[in-house]
Amino acid sequence: MHARLLLATISASFSGLYLGYDYGVIGGFFTLPISKEYFQWPNDTAKGFIASSYVLGGLLSCMMGGYVVDIIGRRMALIITGGFALVGGLLQTVAVNLAMIYAGRFISGLAVGVANVAGPLYIAEIAPKRWRGALGYAIEYSIGVGIVFAAVVSYGVYFIEGQASFRVLLAMQMVPAFFVAVGMWLSPASPRWLLYKGRSEEARHSLARLHGLPVDSAQVSEELAAIQKATEVDHQSAQSEWRSLIEDGMWRRLLIACGAGALMQLSGINALIYYSPDIFRMAGITEVTKQLALSIATSVANLVGASVGIAIVDRYGRRTILVSGGLLMGISLVVISILIGIHGNGEELETAVGYGVLAMECLYMTAFAFSWAAIVWIYVAEIFPQHVRGKALTIAFIMSWICNFCVSQITPLLLTSIGWGTFAILGGICILGSVWEYFVFPETKQKSFEQIDAMFRERHHRKH
Repeated sequence: MHARLLLATISASFSGLYLGYDYGVIGGFFTLPISKEYFQWPNDTAKGFIASSYVLGGLLSCMMGGYVVDIIGRRMALIITGGFALVGGLLQTVAVNLAMIYAGRFISGLAVGVANVAGPLYIAEIAPKRWRGALGYAIEYSIGVGIVFAAVVSYGVYFIEGQASFRVLLAMQMVPAFFVAVGMWLSPASPRWLLYKGRSEEARHSLARLHGLPVDSAQVSEELAAIQKATEVDHQSAQSEWRSLIEDGMWRRLLIACGAGALMQLSGINALIYYSPDIFRMAGITEVTKQLALSIATSVANLVGASVGIAIVDRYGRRTILVSGGLLMGISLVVISILIGIHGNGEELETAVGYGVLAMECLYMTAFAFSWAAIVWIYVAEIFPQHVRGKALTIAFIMSWICNFCVSQITPLLLTSIGWGTFAILGGICILGSVWEYFVFPETKQKSFEQIDAMFRERHHRKH
């Protein structure tokens, strides 16, 4: 792999790093005593909006992300989102009131919503065939690295006195954003996008730069011809109408896609990431340094799960992984609810119980990372034919962001009002979701797109 191709891939994957950091940083922010003392959020609703304002920005930008990356290109979209993330991070770092925190988080969310679309697209379009699978996981894996990074920084800044602690914590999110903006500025545009826009000569030069080859080399000409043929199909896809998603049984696939995207968030993953220290406090681990240290452990478990996902994604069936992972998540959450509920919901608990909760949360994080996080978007992309795939993914993404916003906003209210019952509800959702996936999701492993499409069409016609 040429150095320039590697630089471009790493730069684009850093969009996942600042997404992961933004997810993980909020738990540390909530845990630092100086944060509450300085910003004085009045209630759980105001606290929840610190987390969900970021998700709201992501939801709004996700709705137009597909159009943005098609109009200005994947590379330029990543450069601009890196700039937005820098502005959002800076605003949070210098914030003197809650309004500035909300605004900064919202702007960072705007950046992530578009980067979620642009980053994977850019990597998929520049990656050689033999590297596409591994490079496609680069962003998912960097999200896990970002969450670990946030947990480690949160622990470190606790030992800094005064406002500097939370300001350093919030400022660090600008580091990956800076690398995205600069790295993408130094990288060439996607050859596929350039061809799609009719800029064939620029596409040739871009492809040559990525592979470190002369512009007139046979390999560049051959790959350019293959991309040109593929873009003709893409043009047909762009001309398809939205009503195609509900015609000829396609609505069943859309229901699966939206349900899968919703379940990812309703499983409580971001609730556990955002409010992990609060959960450990409920479990009787009241020392703040221990809460922050244990948050590192759960974030590492998430990263381990992502590594497992890479190893098993093509070895076992999609449905098998989704169902088994969902059941493990549900069991973990139910056990957490039992441990906290039986031993007093918020009272000082024995150390063994607190670390039992830690073990179950680590199991949950690992299971989520290798199953629903690793498989859902692969599965959703596989079940739609080319001409509606982009539109279907957009709707599924929107559904996922909506559920993310709801969970982020209501979790602190639930933890305060029903305590251990929160985990029982989330666990029930995971278990019921797994049962639904088992009976509704057909297996797609080792099937071509054409075979998958034929399988769904046959199922539709069999029911009519």
